[in-house]
Amino acid sequence: MYKPLIRNRMILYFVATTGISLLLFGLYALYSFKIYSEKNLIGSMFIHLRHSENVLVSECPDITKRDALQTLVFNLGDSMDLELEVIGQNGQVIAATKQRSQAENQLSYPEVEAALSGQKGSSIRLDKENRQKTVYVAMPYGSTAPYQAAVRASLPTSAIDSQFATLSQAMFIAFFLAVFLAGYLSIHLAKKFIRPLEGIALFASKLSAGNLEERIHYKGQGEFALLAHVLNNLAAGLAAKIKETSAEKQKLELILQHMDNPVLLFDKNGRITNANRSGVYIFGDNIVSRHHLQIIGSSALDTAIRTCLETNSTRMLGLKTTLNNAKYAFQVFIAPLPDKQDVLCVFHDITSLQAINEKQMEFVANASHELATPLTAIKGFAETLIDGASESPELRQKFTGIILAESERMQRLLTDLLQLARLESGQHRQSLRLEKVAARELLEEIREEFSPQGKRKNITLEISCQHPANLLATNRDWLKQALVNLTENALKYSPENSTVLLSYKENPDYGEFSVADSGIGIAAENLPMIFERFYQVDKSRARSKAGGTGLGLAIVKFIVEMLGGTIKVDSKPNIGATFTFTVPLAK
Repeated sequence: MYKPLIRNRMILYFVATTGISLLLFGLYALYSFKIYSEKNLIGSMFIHLRHSENVLVSECPDITKRDALQTLVFNLGDSMDLELEVIGQNGQVIAATKQRSQAENQLSYPEVEAALSGQKGSSIRLDKENRQKTVYVAMPYGSTAPYQAAVRASLPTSAIDSQFATLSQAMFIAFFLAVFLAGYLSIHLAKKFIRPLEGIALFASKLSAGNLEERIHYKGQGEFALLAHVLNNLAAGLAAKIKETSAEKQKLELILQHMDNPVLLFDKNGRITNANRSGVYIFGDNIVSRHHLQIIGSSALDTAIRTCLETNSTRMLGLKTTLNNAKYAFQVFIAPLPDKQDVLCVFHDITSLQAINEKQMEFVANASHELATPLTAIKGFAETLIDGASESPELRQKFTGIILAESERMQRLLTDLLQLARLESGQHRQSLRLEKVAARELLEEIREEFSPQGKRKNITLEISCQHPANLLATNRDWLKQALVNLTENALKYSPENSTVLLSYKENPDYGEFSVADSGIGIAAENLPMIFERFYQVDKSRARSKAGGTGLGLAIVKFIVEMLGGTIKVDSKPNIGATFTFTVPLAK
């Protein structure tokens, strides 16, 4: 309930505001006057001190002549009505216009310390002898270092203090008179104007409480009568608008909050002012009041928003971004609101659709390319056999062998594709379980399985294991598959009578496997691409001799990254290649 206290509050606020303003102004004026007077006095004293120092240096450059220096200092101080002193490096007064009753070392004073170091110094403090507040200024004696002495001038602040006291008295008298006058005027004005205003304030408080059926009744003419009429019309219109707006707001909120697509509202500066439930879920909880570049980080979206506001037209934008280490693709619909100050953006999430399309296109292109060659070879040699080459035992044996080899390569390609699809499936990765695996046992198993293949080319499989007792935290089947692929490649591309080395070592966090051969090697320009799917360094040689599919290293890289490790390769042509990857240790 509104309480009619506005009259007393207005009187209090008016008097308090006037009094505080005048008090602050008076204190600031007194403080400014004091600071200005002190700075002006110090500046004037420095001018006189510079003149005195020039005269002293020119007339008495040697301060050891005490009598001449004393006479000169006394005459200068008397002529300028200043207390002058020449202070040596030891802090003792050499010459002064007025002898002090007690000999005191002056090095402890800041102005003397500054002057002896080559700078000008000043300070204001209480003089110990005459018990008066005094201004001290000092500068070095001479213009070249080391400075043999300092020249100091002093002057009591009694004149400034007297002026300050007079001004303070006048200020406080004016202050009390102004406060009294403000109080008298505020009481008079409150009686005349506040009473109708109190009625309007009471009416406004009822409106703010939701009583939109209340009306104000004012008898009279003038501004208050007009204000009462306007407020009554405002209350009537406001009641109708609120009812209509509330219904529309409920509809819009219901629609926006249950939309699957994120909906964000941006102001003209690019800051997010509102977001629906999907927008908060995808872009984060604390996105309101932040700039979209901090959240989405797309300059293309920023340009589109500005263009939309400038042209007052809708736009569509394809947007790719990374949110919380996840990649998203959106089709963004951008539309300006009627006030031309805000922009509504609807983000259609097409991440899954685009990923499917890209995988389909990539698979179709690569698989078609890789399957075309063996199919063409099989068809060509089959047609050759049908055309009569089968009558020659030698050609028949040769061509059927080629057809068999190409068929086996197609089978290997399909097997690798199925294995890669199985590894990438979300269900398979979710079922992955880590276990403790001994590195030496696994390497011994790999050597035993590939020994027959190595004997056919007289290739020796050697093992080097520096930490045989430590265990790895990994999936044994996946780790073995990676080693099998690398060992198989090493045997394929190694010459006869050579060695393939399977090694293992550790650092504090990871175990490191290496498979090294002395085969044909890989050129430097091919190294960045060897882990790409279907990539082969020498396709003609790989297909005809080694029978590679271009998927083995891609599978290895995928397995290593899923196990939390990294893989690299070091190779030089005709010297060999070394593939090295890491696996986390069991803690």
